[in-house]
Amino acid sequence: MKSENRDLSVRLLRGRSLLLPWSRYVRIWHYKDEPAERLVLVFGGTEIVVIGSHLSPIMETIEEGRLAWIRDLPEEYRAVQKPGETFIERLEVNEVSREGSEPTSPSDEETQDGPSPALGLGMKP
Repeated sequence: MKSENRDLSVRLLRGRSLLLPWSRYVRIWHYKDEPAERLVLVFGGTEIVVIGSHLSPIMETIEEGRLAWIRDLPEEYRAVQKPGETFIERLEVNEVSREGSEPTSPSDEETQDGPSPALGLGMKP
């Protein structure tokens, strides 16, 4: 992956944000066969867990080096979602204990901001 963006801005619904440098990007896992589709992005010692549906476009955007930011949106945005469009039920930020290990499913106690219904994506053209 060659990134045109230097950092990924993670903007949480409740006003908190996190800036992660793409130079710390390690890997991404895409779990499609679970009750909810899930992406886990690992940046050094930090995981960003994205839970929702139709998440493949996020993977493609990362591969193209165009993902600049992601953010949670309020529940009312679910009503304007088009069929087949990316939709996020929750966005979580977790610390990783071992960089090489596969991520575990975080419990509700580990979730920093609780359920977050949707995701916005910022991309370069």
